[in-house]
Amino acid sequence: MKKTIIKAAFAALAILATSAANAETSLLLFGASHHFDTKGQSFNESNLGAGLEWSPEGSNWMVGAFALRDSLRKFGGSAFVGYRVRHEFESGFHVEATLRAGWLKDAEYNGPAALPSIGVGYGRITIEATYIPKIGSNKVPAAVVWARIKF
Repeated sequence: MKKTIIKAAFAALAILATSAANAETSLLLFGASHHFDTKGQSFNESNLGAGLEWSPEGSNWMVGAFALRDSLRKFGGSAFVGYRVRHEFESGFHVEATLRAGWLKDAEYNGPAALPSIGVGYGRITIEATYIPKIGSNKVPAAVVWARIKF
């Protein structure tokens, strides 16, 4: 699965290289999570990682991939498609709601997943957050926060 996610990331890069003039590209920078109901288990709350998202210009649809160090200090990542709704304010601030669906892999889960997120931003920078419930053998829900920078 690790190779599949890496291949998906390279495929996303190839798409970006061939159609950058008519597309929006975003860099995802991961870093923080908080685990709930841990029952004393120690989790990595600093999930460093990065990814890319590509969207045809003027479209709410996207494709992307990311890799990070998961909550159990192992390799994790995802390859996904998604849809984003965005509202711009006159002040330059914006709010977003995004649904990403695809393949999610971490130390305790390896399978399909749909993750909604909300975002707040200014200009080209958005801070997004999601809540990951108990899924598969993962019995500890978590909130995850990351930054997205649009080029």
